[in-house]
Amino acid sequence: MRLPTIALVLLTVACRGGVCAAEGRASTEQERQTFLKGTRLHARDPLSELAGEFRAWAFTWMEEVEDVRVTVNVDVLRSFYGKIPEDYDEKHKLIIFSQFVLACGVYALEHEKDDPVARNVLALKGSVAVYESLIRNHPERRTPVMDDLKKRADADTLADDVKDILADAEKKAP
Repeated sequence: MRLPTIALVLLTVACRGGVCAAEGRASTEQERQTFLKGTRLHARDPLSELAGEFRAWAFTWMEEVEDVRVTVNVDVLRSFYGKIPEDYDEKHKLIIFSQFVLACGVYALEHEKDDPVARNVLALKGSVAVYESLIRNHPERRTPVMDDLKKRADADTLADDVKDILADAEKKAP
């Protein structure tokens, strides 16, 4: 299954080559704090008007600043996002996808050294959190892929899953 076009465009614009970083200006402490708080609030209430405004600001900000490098592993993202049924609500898919990228940004801000497993586990847990918020308001939008991801997050097995995905990707790399 392929990622919807809007998600690919968003990923391409926000994270060229899998890493969000610009040749622009330095971020401010206030911006970094706004990003961290906004990402957490977004996970709790992703359908609010403020959440939509925050997503727009956050993705623009990640592209504008040069000192925040956000790495997104497409293989990990595809491992769950690419399996969400095609008839699943596009807005909700985009919100789940966005939270994955935003959580990668949180990881980048909170950790000096990148640990791909820890970063992707945090991103997957962020996607689960936003999914739980979405189905709280729209239980008819449950999907087995995300329910399974939630079970694995609750069982604390995501790190093993991520290690396997990264190892498989490495074997396939040229």
